[in-house]
Amino acid sequence: MAQSWSPAVEIIEPLRQTGAGHIAEMYAEMNQGIESGVVAFEPSLPVTRGSTPLSQTLAQLAAG
Repeated sequence: MAQSWSPAVEIIEPLRQTGAGHIAEMYAEMNQGIESGVVAFEPSLPVTRGSTPLSQTLAQLAAG
């Protein structure tokens, strides 16, 4: 059976070119696990959201 295409596999070489080394393969493996449902996230803590709008945060970051 042929392996299905995965964006994670396509990112390995570009990551290697940036100096990521073996982390590129680890990233692809993690992403494939998520895509296949082998890895699932179950939040153990409630999500807390701030009151600062994203646009304000980005403007502050851009201003330096």
